[in-house]
Amino acid sequence: RMCITFANISGNKIVHAYYYRSGGYWQRRGTISGTSISWQFEDESEGSGLTGNATVGQQHIVFDAQNKLTLAYLDASNVSACRSTSAADSGGSGFFPSFSGATVSSVADPDGSTAAGGGIQVVPLTGSESLIVWQSQGNLKAVKYTGSAMGTVQTLNSSHVSDWYAVKHGSYVYIALNTDISSALALYVYDITGNSFAAAASPSMTVVSGDGLAAVPGATNEVYIIGNFTGAAGGTDRVLKYKKYTGPGSGGSYGSLTTISSSAS
Repeated sequence: RMCITFANISGNKIVHAYYYRSGGYWQRRGTISGTSISWQFEDESEGSGLTGNATVGQQHIVFDAQNKLTLAYLDASNVSACRSTSAADSGGSGFFPSFSGATVSSVADPDGSTAAGGGIQVVPLTGSESLIVWQSQGNLKAVKYTGSAMGTVQTLNSSHVSDWYAVKHGSYVYIALNTDISSALALYVYDITGNSFAAAASPSMTVVSGDGLAAVPGATNEVYIIGNFTGAAGGTDRVLKYKKYTGPGSGGSYGSLTTISSSAS
């Protein structure tokens, strides 16, 4: 029940934490200097129109492209989001963003319940906009949030999704996932300009389900898809490998499977 976001604002390394404690949700801003963080005072966000997010306990907070905060959360049968109402974070000391009076926008989960939610992620796009991706009832879904309203929910995959991760690179958001059924990876691409989704070719990677997954931006149009594979010793022995996807968009191709570490267990 904790999420944390980071931004380098005017040369200042700012972190913002949002977490559950003592029956309520709190937020705290900090500044990184070297290897330490100087934290400011806590602020309880309950009473700011955000009380519904305690229902499921899954939320994600990020700095958007305008250095304001966007908070999204699963709430019983909806996905909800709001944006901080204070000025954009300038990176200066003493500033604390506020959600006071924030308008919460919600859209119904197409499966009717988020109770079996498997995580939520907010991906900043441009301006106040973001893409919200979440898993519930074994299905992976996404919706565009403008900063004040929700778009139409898209179900990307309904094959018992296990692990997934989304990353923005250039004019696209790349969403890698695997399922409990086959553990074979799939890649979906969101076109920010066209506001549309498309399936890319399969990476042809069969990873260990439930061990996590990453998509990391590289050079222009390049995204690294990283997963855990069963090592030679079997059991819990793991080998970390990746494939480089070169786009842009959904019409790209993959490089060869490459080992990062043979002792990733």
